Amino acid sequence: MAKMQYILLAGVIPTYVYDLLQQSIVEVETAIKNNTLPPYIHIQQSSIPQILKVFTYWKNIPFTSLQCVDSLINNESESDKPFTDQEVEKMIPGPQSIKEKRKMIQQSVSNPSAIGIANKLLGLESKFYHEFKIMCPPIPLVNEHPPILSLTDCFGDRDRNFPKLKTHIEKKFRANPTFFDEECAKNSKFILSVRTPYLTFVNYIGDVLEVPTGDFPLFDFMRPYFIKLASALSATKQHIKLEWMVGELCNTAQSLLFDQERAKLNFPTTFDRILLSNIPDYTGGSLFVSLYILPLLKCNGHSSVRFNALFNNGMFKDYADYSKMYTLLPNLESQVSFLGMSFQSGDVKQYKQLSRWTSVKLPLPSSSLATQDDVIHWLTQMFFLFALPPEETIDEQYLRAYFPLNMLSFMELIRRLVTVGYPPHWFSTLLANLLTGNISSVRPLSVYNKMMPKVCTKPFIPDLEFAVAVYQPILPFLI
Repeated sequence: MAKMQYILLAGVIPTYVYDLLQQSIVEVETAIKNNTLPPYIHIQQSSIPQILKVFTYWKNIPFTSLQCVDSLINNESESDKPFTDQEVEKMIPGPQSIKEKRKMIQQSVSNPSAIGIANKLLGLESKFYHEFKIMCPPIPLVNEHPPILSLTDCFGDRDRNFPKLKTHIEKKFRANPTFFDEECAKNSKFILSVRTPYLTFVNYIGDVLEVPTGDFPLFDFMRPYFIKLASALSATKQHIKLEWMVGELCNTAQSLLFDQERAKLNFPTTFDRILLSNIPDYTGGSLFVSLYILPLLKCNGHSSVRFNALFNNGMFKDYADYSKMYTLLPNLESQVSFLGMSFQSGDVKQYKQLSRWTSVKLPLPSSSLATQDDVIHWLTQMFFLFALPPEETIDEQYLRAYFPLNMLSFMELIRRLVTVGYPPHWFSTLLANLLTGNISSVRPLSVYNKMMPKVCTKPFIPDLEFAVAVYQPILPFLI
């Protein structure tokens, strides 16, 4: 358990833990190549090269251990120096100067006060982790690291203990390669914040386990969680199936429905529960969910997909407001009649609370559908939303919304409307008009209430032509 904890949470790990990690990487790599993985693990064939590439990188990380450890200990990753002015501006949009923004970045990741619950929960150890990117070893292992033990006994005497501990780490510890990737190597940026994954994990565990008072070793706090998890996995192992997939999320979600290899292995194509965390923050919100995730959900009244708005929840009053941004639909009732997606519960302001959404039985009866004029008007506005998404940020606030979906998703939206129950021929005429440039429209009002100039479809015809060509074989109508 101590070794698992190191690998999960520590930026630098003892050499014996590093060796165990390398051994495990080789074992998994060999099992993948020889097709000898346990029967409850499935890897899509298209993902195998990328996974093996990651393992190869972790075995041959280009940084020297000393380089990694020295950078981590000296907090170079958490200073503002690695970031260009353009990167700083993208991270924190707003009227502040670059200098002020750099200071905000520095404070957000390296200020001990940012440790939050960890300070209250783990006291000395959280500060220790923040300073040195390692954790106090559990009692059975602590004697292997005398400098660490002496430092924990008198942490305040940093000037005396820091050089001794730094020397010990450089000789006895290695960088945890799972915290680094090729992008990191290319840019020589050591992006390792005390808040990730350490604080996130402690916050989560604090929700499911009783929080002790006072200073408390992290290992002792984690031990009951590991034991409970191991017991649960042992009791349910015949029901557990794991899949490793690498790729763009929309395509990967669709592949779950049509992968014949998965079907042969009796892996599910539809699910009772789908947990997305706050992934929709970055993939197009509730629109992404309705197009790519809802088709994977069983339609039986109790199955649900759950997610929360974490990155930008300050932009919204409620989930009706949240959905309106991404779908331009005026209320949650319209989500049902246009997209077949029903909101059940959730408070967008409670960022730890997951919202719950279900799929309605499709196709909808004609009495529940919107009129042709309303659908075509809305779909035209959605076309311009895909073509020219609104600005990312609210003026003078550090909130942003992402609209990454493109014309392929616009075609998927048309398919979704047909699945919901709308007549296919409605959309044939609309696509023909879009492709000939016969439509001009006022861009939809964004949540920022900025009226955009009048635009036509002609600049976007090449992109739409490509999307139509891709989808033509599966469209239920002719163009």
